[in-house]
Amino acid sequence: MNDNTFKQLLLPLVLLASSWASPELYAQSGTAELDVSNVNCPVLPVNFGSIPCTGAATITAVGGPVTLGSGGSYAPIGTTWDSSGVPGSLRILPGTCTSGLVLSEGSSCSTGEFIVASSLEAGTINFVLTPEVAARGGSPGPSVLLPVQVKPAGIAQVSSVTCGEAKVGTTKDCGTITVTAEDGPVFLQAGSPFGVQGDTDQFSVAAGATKGCVAAQLLDESDYCTLDVEFKPTRAGEHEIQVSARVTYGTSAQPVVITGIGVSGKPVVTPSSVDCGEATPGSSKSCGPVTITASGGPIKFASTPVTVSSGFSVSAGSCAPNSELLEGHSCTTGEVTFRPTTTGSKSGTLTINCGANCSTSVALSGAAYTYSWVTGDFGPCEGGSGSWMVGDWAPTMGCGEVVQTRSVTCSIEADSGRRTRSVTCRRSDGETADPSWCSSEAPEAEASCTPSDTVCGPEPSKERTTTLDTLCGLPSTISKLCDKDSESSYCVLMSF
Repeated sequence: MNDNTFKQLLLPLVLLASSWASPELYAQSGTAELDVSNVNCPVLPVNFGSIPCTGAATITAVGGPVTLGSGGSYAPIGTTWDSSGVPGSLRILPGTCTSGLVLSEGSSCSTGEFIVASSLEAGTINFVLTPEVAARGGSPGPSVLLPVQVKPAGIAQVSSVTCGEAKVGTTKDCGTITVTAEDGPVFLQAGSPFGVQGDTDQFSVAAGATKGCVAAQLLDESDYCTLDVEFKPTRAGEHEIQVSARVTYGTSAQPVVITGIGVSGKPVVTPSSVDCGEATPGSSKSCGPVTITASGGPIKFASTPVTVSSGFSVSAGSCAPNSELLEGHSCTTGEVTFRPTTTGSKSGTLTINCGANCSTSVALSGAAYTYSWVTGDFGPCEGGSGSWMVGDWAPTMGCGEVVQTRSVTCSIEADSGRRTRSVTCRRSDGETADPSWCSSEAPEAEASCTPSDTVCGPEPSKERTTTLDTLCGLPSTISKLCDKDSESSYCVLMSF
């Protein structure tokens, strides 16, 4: 037997022995089949970074056992992309499909996340996925196609809502607004997916209870997320905020304006008007306070709670600056004071300052006059008594017919009568006023009686006509004067 014949006889024995020592030479008969039906990758903006898809793939041993290949840090699945689409990249985390895992017939493993990154152009990335098996570990099943859409980035459009009115100190649910991706996908910022400016202390904006907007959220075209808006005014008046989406990929539309009106209670004033009456220019007259009651909600006073028009003054009283008056509670201003500077009718307004849609006013009025005493003429004497005192006829000189005179006086008995007159306090507009308005002492309204025929009767004659009859022209003689009006005659001393 030569050497060649021996080697030919020995070779089958060597191969048989080798097979006993190396089980890898026995091929496993199963097929590793890949299922990606539960994997859902979002539509990506162009040139977008990595983002995970939802769901996981499974590898199942069909027709016998299989041994998975070595995927290193990733699942043992070969990944390429079809040149008919746009390029992209995909990483598949291993999950339970680890390298060298032996799957018995009918058993499966599940991958971890699919992490995809888009290309620089729009289109479809057609990822071709093939399960990998170890040498003699079975057969890989057919390749599976996983398409991922890539579109130009869209616009994040925010809807609006109107909050209307809400009482100060309360919270009103204004409803839900949406952030919608229009004309393509958008990716919300990782830090904060939305921004709020304006009266931020009067509103609350948060992720909605359903499909709430969260950080680092990718919205496919026409997809949306929600934000819940609350209005919680702490002061009266109109308030607004501007809400916008914050995006890393895509464009944020113009902010939307959300408005609300904080409604405080209404001040109810007592009295509703104040008539200060009369005063003199340059004087001050107290007209009383005004009571303010909060009705329908609280009111908050301004730094100057009450103001008045020129010609009047008032202090805040117990209505303190910047204080809040609770519903049903009251405060009282200081005295309203009338301070006219000129004569005439005056009007003004007291204003309660408690913000927009809250302030109210009280009508003020008054009149200013000057005052003086006006007297009438004294009337006739009343209750007096007296008699006429008649003097002698006065001597006269001359011849013939002459006129003689004598004194005639009404003598009134002491305190036997009085004369009176009217004394009136008169306003500058001609109207009669209370005497207290005339500051000086009133003139006398009575006086003593003076001689008059109403007291002594008809007045006797004060003169008469007589004729001198003899010795005219002779010096130092006594002549006899005849009274032509009477039978008697008497003598008068004549000087010629």
